Amino acid sequence: MQKIPLESKTKNKWNLFLLKNGPRSGLFLNSWQWGEFQSKVGNTVDQYIFEKNGVWRGISNIVHKKLKLFGDYCYVPRGPVCVRFSYVKEILDLIIKDNWFVRFDHSFTNKLKFPGFYKTTHVQPSKTIITNLSKTEDELMASMHKKTRYNIRLAEKNGVHVNLSSVDFELVWDVFEETSKRDGFGLHKKDYYKKMVSELNSEECNVFLATATFEDQVLAANIMIDFGGTRTYLHGASSNLNRNLMAPYLLHWYLIKDAKYKGIDWYDWWGVCDKNDKNHQWAGITRFKLGFGGEDVEYAGTYDYTHKPVQYLMYRHIRYIKNLIKK
Repeated sequence: MQKIPLESKTKNKWNLFLLKNGPRSGLFLNSWQWGEFQSKVGNTVDQYIFEKNGVWRGISNIVHKKLKLFGDYCYVPRGPVCVRFSYVKEILDLIIKDNWFVRFDHSFTNKLKFPGFYKTTHVQPSKTIITNLSKTEDELMASMHKKTRYNIRLAEKNGVHVNLSSVDFELVWDVFEETSKRDGFGLHKKDYYKKMVSELNSEECNVFLATATFEDQVLAANIMIDFGGTRTYLHGASSNLNRNLMAPYLLHWYLIKDAKYKGIDWYDWWGVCDKNDKNHQWAGITRFKLGFGGEDVEYAGTYDYTHKPVQYLMYRHIRYIKNLIKK
């Protein structure tokens, strides 16, 4: 097998391969558009085709990262995407040649038990819920928790207004910061999200900002991405004010109906915890997402693959100590 850089003439074939062989959740992370966006926000990104006997066996966006003292490594988001599980290790062996370890979000459900593979903290969510939009609106409503249906109607009755067109990101940034502080979620810098909305706006891969307001006050804001027949809820924020108006519920319901109207097949809620884990940081947002109904989808998680185990285990030990100190 050999790796070949992506060229402009093969971009269309790249996304077609991805749509045929990619995971159900996070498909957009290996689109050529997402790779180009990562380059525009300052990351060093390679996009490779993995070919054997003239036939494509896999593709991957590869983001290069730097570690003080230990040297560079690379990160493969929700990949590598390949035609079968048996090609995963062969592709990673090609990627690791120029790096001392590779971190990747395994795109199969199979557990990895090869030498040199270590389970690590999730980068992309390993659990999600996906709602099938082929159902009618009445069927979708019926599959929701009764409290979710009630909150949608309450928000509508109270005059919450939904705007699904991209608006000035400056108007919602305070709400994102507010949510980050309240719920303990990390944020990228504001320019990262602004570039995401402005750069990824093609018919094939479209990121947009949707808001719910009351009396010109932003109560909820979502960053969504449409790619490959799936609408994904990437980032969300909600104000501390007027929480009794239930704006986030109405915002998602309008986004679901709009996706159906546009012929999108799936609504990916992008990250939940175990529904029985009441103490998890995501417990509240998981209850919220579960209320809309959908199918549980789970992947094997994030792994590191290294050919320098002593150096790698030393790095893990130092990282563990640093995390203890932070706590």
